[in-house]
Amino acid sequence: MEPFLDALTTGLLKYDPQPLGKRHAFAVLLPLVRMEDEWFILYEVRSARISQPGETSFPGGAIDPGECPSDAAVREAMEELCLDRADIRILGEMDFIVTETAIIYCFVGLIDGKTPADIQANEDEVEEVYALPLAWLCQNPPKYYETKIQASYSDDFPTSRLPGGSNYQWKRRNQIVAFYDIPDSGYNLWGLTARLTDRFIDFLKEKDLYYCISCIQ
Repeated sequence: MEPFLDALTTGLLKYDPQPLGKRHAFAVLLPLVRMEDEWFILYEVRSARISQPGETSFPGGAIDPGECPSDAAVREAMEELCLDRADIRILGEMDFIVTETAIIYCFVGLIDGKTPADIQANEDEVEEVYALPLAWLCQNPPKYYETKIQASYSDDFPTSRLPGGSNYQWKRRNQIVAFYDIPDSGYNLWGLTARLTDRFIDFLKEKDLYYCISCIQ
């Protein structure tokens, strides 16, 4: 084999392929809490002092350079919920979300010995916390709605180079958005947090844990 092909083959074998495009990496914690012999997922309501105020989210944030995703999820949960490291036990990693601008890793963790009433969250980042029972989430899946994304052009976009110019028929890019209906709660669980919740509930059902929620230890 030629030297170029030898070097190329060696380089490709050692290369770790990545999605094309610039993406920011984030990690969130899907926190489980135990109350009155029942399992719940804990959620945050984002503070008015940060982006996306009033929205429901999981503890989480950007991954620092050199930091592994699970450590980032734990660090952010400690900062936002004012927890000690010993309060959090990572149980494992769930499916992650990839968009054109972000990769969001999701880790399932136990908040050990804490209930929402015990948690004094960081007021700069968290307005309040609440929890939903796994049993309720298993019986009340979210509804998914479709949004249609239209193409728009910057002033310097070379539309003349497209077949058909500005009338070019772009491939449709529709987005599916999940919403949970939580009657009389005042809480709005939707978007990526709802999607990650729904995937976790599906995982419980796939692994036959749906029928054993009350006895998960």
